[in-house]
Amino acid sequence: MSDPNPNPGPAPAKPKQVHGTTNKKYEEALSKAERLAATAKKPDYSAVLAARDITGPFLSQIFIDCAAARSQLGLAVDKRSDKLSATKAEDLDKSELHVLIQSIQASARQKYAVSAPEQLMDWLIGQPIAQSRAKLEQAGATILNKLTTDTLPGVTTDTIVQLTSLLGTYKTADLNQHGQQTGASTSLLTGAALVDDITKRRMTIQFAADAQWPWTTPANAPIRVQFDLPTTTTY
Repeated sequence: MSDPNPNPGPAPAKPKQVHGTTNKKYEEALSKAERLAATAKKPDYSAVLAARDITGPFLSQIFIDCAAARSQLGLAVDKRSDKLSATKAEDLDKSELHVLIQSIQASARQKYAVSAPEQLMDWLIGQPIAQSRAKLEQAGATILNKLTTDTLPGVTTDTIVQLTSLLGTYKTADLNQHGQQTGASTSLLTGAALVDDITKRRMTIQFAADAQWPWTTPANAPIRVQFDLPTTTTY
């Protein structure tokens, strides 16, 4: 009697994050599926396996789905790179926005530190505005609004335009970063689901080959090797 467990290997677990090890594991799973599907399509094996429901269309679909899975995994890597670029751009925007706000605050000190120090709080002086994204965005909006009713030495219309632009760019950078992260996660999950399904179909090929060419017949050993099946049993 044939060994009921031809050791086709477990289906890959779905990852929680994008990383090189996961992608390598998936690439290996896809390559193995393609190799075994190609073996099953060989003239020496295709007819007998078709009688066990491993048909030509079944095998062709594996190649189609492997290509689709690779495409999704490639998109995940690409979007991850885009996210890193978006993060760098966001950090630069944050720095430029913070520097400009500090420059405006310095002008507020020049105007009010001696004559009306109580006014300094309206310009958020002394507050940790760079402590978080939310605080920096709020500080930019607060100071921008304050400039509609007050004037500061050295703060011109061009300064206000620059602050408006930097604040908008900083917000957009955050949206881009989150968008790329979402895209990477979606592509990876889609690719992972395909790999999981392809692996199950690859295992089906191996189970069919195990039944057709059991390990109990020594002459089947070369064929079993081609289907990544053990040539002996551990039972």
